[in-house]
Amino acid sequence: LKEMSRECGSLEELTKIAIVSVEHEMYGKIIAEMAWKVGKGGYIDILEGFKGEVETEVIEGARFPAKIPAKVFVNKIERYEMEITDTPVLLTNYIFDDIAMQTVFSENGRLPPLPRIVIFAPDFKRSVLQNMANINRKHGILTFAPVKVPSLKTMQFEDVAVYTGATFINKDQGMLLSQITDKDLGFLSKLVVKDADVREDCVAIGGKGARTPLEGAVESPVQERIETLTAQLEETREEGQKNLLRRRIAGLHSAVGIIRVSADSEAETYYWKKKIEDAVYACRAALEEGYVKGGGLCLQEI
Repeated sequence: LKEMSRECGSLEELTKIAIVSVEHEMYGKIIAEMAWKVGKGGYIDILEGFKGEVETEVIEGARFPAKIPAKVFVNKIERYEMEITDTPVLLTNYIFDDIAMQTVFSENGRLPPLPRIVIFAPDFKRSVLQNMANINRKHGILTFAPVKVPSLKTMQFEDVAVYTGATFINKDQGMLLSQITDKDLGFLSKLVVKDADVREDCVAIGGKGARTPLEGAVESPVQERIETLTAQLEETREEGQKNLLRRRIAGLHSAVGIIRVSADSEAETYYWKKKIEDAVYACRAALEEGYVKGGGLCLQEI
């Protein structure tokens, strides 16, 4: 089968594959265009929608599960988002409390005064959020942008560290916030966090690790990380772990596609969701390994 396969080298070819799989011309075109955009390393999530139609979205830049810890930090009200640009990044798995705030950001703290900063942490104490909100209000800008990441595992924190170029202040390794310096901060050109109670979602653009190759290195740290994760994916057999690795690769690969499926009834939505899921896998397989004649013809020729 491998010897007889043909490389899928165009969107037109991929569209034919998607249409045959999903048995719907319009849906086939939508799926193929999405799969073509996100590419081989991309991840496509199929979710239930609510508009009675199939919707698509492609996320540019890196993507990580995160949320806004309090609505007072939403500064793009019309889009229910917290958006901050050209900002240093502090990354830790410490719960950010009053002591952490004083240690890092007080007059005698570890870091010099900054016009703005993003802080990734598993959780923030209420008193700290109130303090940050008061400082933001006083300055009239988003000086502090806290980002709550309760579901990030250590390896995912490390992915964020690679993308942002930040040092991951890992409490499990005995690292202390009292030892942090400005060299431990990463950088992002832009960060957008959705204000959603049911979904954790943030998009990071222009990470320091994505655009600054190490001295003497051909690839950026993010590209090296993707290659490492891809190698792990090839060695992994457990499907849950494989899906997690695919999400991590896609999160760093600037290619996360979302297809939201909705129809007139719950049964019809379920049917089309499964058909579209099948077509997505067909497109992924075609991009990764090529395609052969269908309907058993290839096996008959063999």
